[in-house]
Amino acid sequence: MKYHDTGRDSKILPQCGQWNMANKKVINGSKVRYWACINFSRNVQQRTANAFCQQLVQACQTLGMEFSQEPVIPVYSARPDMVKKALKYVHSTSLNKLDGKELEFLIAILPDNNGSLYGMILRYSSTLYVLHFQLRLFHCL
Repeated sequence: MKYHDTGRDSKILPQCGQWNMANKKVINGSKVRYWACINFSRNVQQRTANAFCQQLVQACQTLGMEFSQEPVIPVYSARPDMVKKALKYVHSTSLNKLDGKELEFLIAILPDNNGSLYGMILRYSSTLYVLHFQLRLFHCL
């Protein structure tokens, strides 16, 4: 794999399908201007979810991505049984704030690695609301 020459390591040979991104920068990093986060885990406090998002943003910027520092709306907390309502709220609130532009990236913090919640989020986001963002799910135990 080849990375940007400004990183300490510009080439790497993956082993067993794994590699470490430490000290590397991507050549053509994605741009994430409009993003949001939904916290579905009752065990993750608001300040922890905010800190996690900021650490993720910082990590992406360090790798060479253009990633907006702040989410479009504050991190939204919702119960796991309120997936449809949470997605609808985040989607409509973001559309209003962005004058019709779509989110590009949504972070969903899950309470565990329960496949049913994961599947529900994917189904609602892709079929009911036709959301065109990249969805990333994070499990918090």
